[in-house]
Amino acid sequence: MAREWARPMTAVAACLPAAFWLAYATWNIVWPEPPRLGPVTAINVLYLAMLPAAVFVLVRRLTWPGRLPYAAFLAFVGASLVWAPPDPGVAVAKILLVYALLGLAAAQVLVGSRRAAEVFAASLIVVGVGLSLWTIGHAVSSGFRYRGGVPVNPNLPATLIAPAVIAGIAMSLQRGAAARAALTMGAGFVCLYACLLLGSRGVLVALIPALAIVVWRERPTPVRGIALVAGVAGIIGLAQTPAVPHAVVVQSIALARDVQAAVAPVPSPVPADADGTGAAQAAAVPDPATPSATAPPAALTTPRATDSTTAADTRRDPLPDPPPLVADAATSTALSRFQEEGVGTFNLRRELWLACFTFSVSGVAPLLVGGGMGTCDAIAHATAPVFQDGHQAWLQLLADFGLVGLGLFVWMLWSTARALRRSTDWLTSTGLGILAFWAVAGLTSTVTDLHVFWISIGVAAATAQVLRRAPAINGLPPQSSPPHLDEHD
Repeated sequence: MAREWARPMTAVAACLPAAFWLAYATWNIVWPEPPRLGPVTAINVLYLAMLPAAVFVLVRRLTWPGRLPYAAFLAFVGASLVWAPPDPGVAVAKILLVYALLGLAAAQVLVGSRRAAEVFAASLIVVGVGLSLWTIGHAVSSGFRYRGGVPVNPNLPATLIAPAVIAGIAMSLQRGAAARAALTMGAGFVCLYACLLLGSRGVLVALIPALAIVVWRERPTPVRGIALVAGVAGIIGLAQTPAVPHAVVVQSIALARDVQAAVAPVPSPVPADADGTGAAQAAAVPDPATPSATAPPAALTTPRATDSTTAADTRRDPLPDPPPLVADAATSTALSRFQEEGVGTFNLRRELWLACFTFSVSGVAPLLVGGGMGTCDAIAHATAPVFQDGHQAWLQLLADFGLVGLGLFVWMLWSTARALRRSTDWLTSTGLGILAFWAVAGLTSTVTDLHVFWISIGVAAATAQVLRRAPAINGLPPQSSPPHLDEHD
């Protein structure tokens, strides 16, 4: 296989999963209207760019953990279109393309090798930090309004920022490279703070087992372990007291103004005469009764000041004061969201879940093979028109594809997790953490509808395969599992 970085396909494949993650975040949150050439968007171009590596993997018959259940799942989904045709409003082509991203992403990593996995992990952190700064900026400029005051559904940026927390913490817990550890751990803390500002309860809960898995596998040194615990506790405390960061911003702006005034002092005003107008200005103004031939047109002249205020005093302040804290800033923090009314019913989602589960157990056929693509969405919308989907990935798969489809999906994830456990590399720790995050986040949202879900699972599965074969390629014996990971499954 072509493994050299200089080879074009290898170089491109190593960057495409990261480029897709960046494009998805940009054109769904920051820039809602992506550039397009007719019906073709940048996302379509990225799909096409992934095809050469996918064809190469098929021709060379390369595989990855979970490929068999993944192929069976796709085949079952395709067959369900025959025996249970979806409603005309269901975007069948889009859903199939989203599901196909796992195979496309895995192919890029198999061709790009470890470099592709590292670039993808770095892109998670870069995108997460960028979205975090965007979130913090909106929170500050809105006076720390409810859930950061962002102009989109806060759950989406929180879902994209959370993997950056996992990747940043996993990278920081590696032994050695203290400077890199400090940088990546700091990036993880910034992303965690943004997640707390956005207040997505499902994301925050899902981060707990994800980070626990990363810490258990990486087994940090005492110093880094203490730094991690102290940093997480400090970030949670900071998110619970919005008055503190608001005061820091206000004082920072005041300090910046003082520095600006010291570097570029305001010029002294023109001396005023008895009637309060500057003598020099009065001398420069022509007499209206005897206009000068060289006087500029009236439309181009600046009105003469009537007091001693100079232009420097009336210029716009480049550092405006942030708005004051909103009245409920201290009571609308992330942890306070768990005390809101409706939490016991998960914001009315329990009715949706009960309706989808009732359909699944209504007969043998719905239980085994489901009602077809889009069934759960239709049931949820009929139960509560405000919802467009069932807000539960596992129940959605059960209602749409039955126990057969759900079983194939779980088999695929389990095969990926088993392969990741056999390596102690920080990349596999990141993959396991993200896998756990998606599994728990799927309990309260339909994460399987997201492109980034499938692309991250594909990268994780192929990373496990790349790390397992790498020693053999270098002429060394195959990599064996550490003693504490060598249990029989």
